[in-house]
Amino acid sequence: MSGSLRWVWIIAAIALIGWSTQAANAAIAVDMAAIDFGDVTMNTASTPITLTVTNDDTMNTVAVTFTQSAGCNGRLSFTPANGMVPVRNAPNDGQLTVQVRFTPNSRTPLASCTITVDQPTGPDPSVTVAGDSDAPRLVVAAGDLIFSTLRWNANGAGAAATRLLTIDNTGDASMAIANVTTGFTGTHAGDFAFLAGSEAGFPIPPGGTGTIAFQFNPSAAGARTATLNIELNNDPTGESVADVPASGTGIQSIQTFDRGSPYNLGSAPLGGTVDGSVTLRNRAADQASTTLNVSSMTLTGDFVFRDHGCLGLQACTPPSPAAIAVDATETFPIRCTPSAAGLRIGTLTVISDDATSGMASTTKTLTLNCTGVPPALAVAPTSVTFAGNTRVGTPATVQTITISNAAGAQALTYSAATSSMTEFPLSCMGGGVACLSGTVPASGSAQIQVGFVPGAVGARSGMVTLTTNDPDPTDATKVIPLSGTGAISILSANASLAFGTIDIAASGGVTQNLTLTNSGGMPLNISSMVISGDPGTNFTFAFTGCTTGQSCGPLSAINAAPGPGNTLTITLRCDPTTIGAKTGTLNIVSDDPASPRTVNLTCTGATPDIQIAGPPLADFGSQRINTTSATTRTFTISNPAGTTTSNLTYNVTEGSPHFSIACSAPGCSGTLAPGATAVTVTVSFRPTATGPLTGTINLMSNDVSTPSVDVTVTGTGVEPLVALTAPVPPTPPTVGGSLTFPDTNVGATSATQTITIQNTGSMT
Repeated sequence: MSGSLRWVWIIAAIALIGWSTQAANAAIAVDMAAIDFGDVTMNTASTPITLTVTNDDTMNTVAVTFTQSAGCNGRLSFTPANGMVPVRNAPNDGQLTVQVRFTPNSRTPLASCTITVDQPTGPDPSVTVAGDSDAPRLVVAAGDLIFSTLRWNANGAGAAATRLLTIDNTGDASMAIANVTTGFTGTHAGDFAFLAGSEAGFPIPPGGTGTIAFQFNPSAAGARTATLNIELNNDPTGESVADVPASGTGIQSIQTFDRGSPYNLGSAPLGGTVDGSVTLRNRAADQASTTLNVSSMTLTGDFVFRDHGCLGLQACTPPSPAAIAVDATETFPIRCTPSAAGLRIGTLTVISDDATSGMASTTKTLTLNCTGVPPALAVAPTSVTFAGNTRVGTPATVQTITISNAAGAQALTYSAATSSMTEFPLSCMGGGVACLSGTVPASGSAQIQVGFVPGAVGARSGMVTLTTNDPDPTDATKVIPLSGTGAISILSANASLAFGTIDIAASGGVTQNLTLTNSGGMPLNISSMVISGDPGTNFTFAFTGCTTGQSCGPLSAINAAPGPGNTLTITLRCDPTTIGAKTGTLNIVSDDPASPRTVNLTCTGATPDIQIAGPPLADFGSQRINTTSATTRTFTISNPAGTTTSNLTYNVTEGSPHFSIACSAPGCSGTLAPGATAVTVTVSFRPTATGPLTGTINLMSNDVSTPSVDVTVTGTGVEPLVALTAPVPPTPPTVGGSLTFPDTNVGATSATQTITIQNTGSMT
């Protein structure tokens, strides 16, 4: 070693020894062996406690990190979390301070909790840590939220019921009302609510008790249920949770009239009277569940009350009964005294605590009619609708309009006219038009008939106008609206149906479905379907009822649109017997105004075209038996592309034990689409016997012109064969034999003897 190199190693060794000595002299210490945070409010960081880390090393700073043991449960935090402790140059040097905080998140006190000051070398000082948490604990001690029945008001204006829950604080911190959260869940949560400002005893000290009030204000009748969830937001997550069932029943009264509106009391001569009655019911069938209280009833027009202490009056506060029990009734007789000729209209107004409006009171009205002595027209029906669809140009079933005159009235004269005698013709019951004008005596009636013959597709409307001597302007000219719908059947189907390329040898050809759709408003009746333009009968029907042939029909009607049943699927077959394109036309005759509809039919008759190509399969020559020839022979099988070429199905086999074949994809049997990649057949020679050998590779296919092809392969099996001819073996020409030498003196050489080896085989 050279002198300079030796000094380099010495200096490096001295430096290494110096580093090791300095590291070994580092001494890290903390100024406390234990700290105690005492009680800390839940989920709140404590006041920090300062730890001082001291480095006694006068040469090296020390990198430290602060970690907490598993017993701390991650509830301590450090500021900073790590740092460098400087070298000690004076009594107060060499120090690093860290702020430690405790944030409790559970009631579990710190146990087996240790802070460790981690340093690179030497022992790691540790500090034992203690601390606990303060938090209230909520317990529902008493009370329930089971409310009784209460009349409901949809606007919330009704009187609500109130119940108290008693809350115990079993924790170790005061419970403020601000930390108590409440909420209702469930189907009827909105019917229950916390009564703000009702709490008592808050804040609740540890071990203390308070109360909270809740209200029930049903928003509908019947059983109302919900669940109160009450918990704290300053205790361990999920600890103080209480689910309190809440229930109550909304009740209501429902006032109904026994009459439809308007209620016609009848007719009377001028100055006379006609009587009727209206019954009020508190209907249980409409979910009435409490007494109906009627506060007032009033009449307007020519109508007055006849009893309940209100005889001859139009305002009545029923003295008895003022209340109607559930499913009970009360009848109020009413009288009409017509003050003028014609229809007189009044209103019965009832004010009660019916729940329909959701208010404290509900007003319901019933329109009242009566008719004066002059002619009083009544028409039934007041409008005529020809239901469903009517085929354009075809009459619908006629409907009858009855013209009546009131009892006791003078004779009613009338005349009737239609807006269109073409689409809405008028006639008499027995024929003719004599009934379109005439006179109707009191209590009598006349009838006219109105028909409908739509002239176009779609909604059609018209009117019958009655001109009468009824003094009421409404009935002097009476209009009876007429309406109906004209419709046709519309057949739609694809304009063409292509069957594609079909092998003429395929049994049954190919079928295709054709969907016939009726997009019109009337049922579609197909009278016949005929395939034309196909003398070779390549196209035929192939569905139930029409399984063969080129004509079919009639078919069952196809429903009008929209469905169900507005489509019909038929099946057709193309089964060509010759090669080439085939065409035909399906003609569909129906009651579609655009009939007949035609569908073009096309298919192409085709056959596979097997092609075998490749060099001639030359003789493999001589090959030692039981070994595979180094060379192979190949040929290809293909199905050339063409408009009349169909799929080729083939199978290649070889029965000779001396020859074997291997085929490229899709294998030695399979299907080749027109123009698909040719299959390469590779032939190998492995003779198992000597002499000339011949094999035959057979190719079967669905090509009707070349269903079978044989390919001949040849080769010669050879082998060497060793035999001994001298000395003579015991069983020539097999191996073996013996040489016998005469007795010979030790050290002397005997006379020589000869062994002759011969190849009696067919190869070297």
